Amino acid sequence: MMNDISVFFELTNGKFKSLLNGNCPYKDTLSIVNAVNNKIIYKGVPEHEVTGLIEKIDFQSMGYFSQSDFKIITTEEQNNPNLVNISISPACFYTLQDNFFLIPAPNNKSNMFLSLFCDEYERIKKRALYFFSKNNDKELVQMYALRNIQYIKNCYNISKTNFG
Repeated sequence: MMNDISVFFELTNGKFKSLLNGNCPYKDTLSIVNAVNNKIIYKGVPEHEVTGLIEKIDFQSMGYFSQSDFKIITTEEQNNPNLVNISISPACFYTLQDNFFLIPAPNNKSNMFLSLFCDEYERIKKRALYFFSKNNDKELVQMYALRNIQYIKNCYNISKTNFG
């Protein structure tokens, strides 16, 4: 299972900071959100099982609000053309829904980066709210919250080291 805030970790540890400096390969927010959030969800699946697996996808647990917000992509495995990989990829990006004051970005690259942060914040929020709505076990919810809080603390400490 993928960590619910892995993209947040990559954002805070500086993985994407080169996008602001050099020649950014992305031309708009959707392309960067797509690149960051494209995930293989099933690997090496026989073609006859694809439809059934796609129908079982719990898209809300992955941070999507509706079925129109993502695309499913199947690709042949390199070494075995009888098997496919199933990926999920954003069809849109999410704008910030909470009332935060954000300073306007000075240029297009900075605006794309800021939009990526906002999109990821909304996806984290969606995954967390969905998890809480599906689980009534207090200990399980507490473990989920503590795990993610510890992960965020780790992100903060790494970002202090990387960015001073």
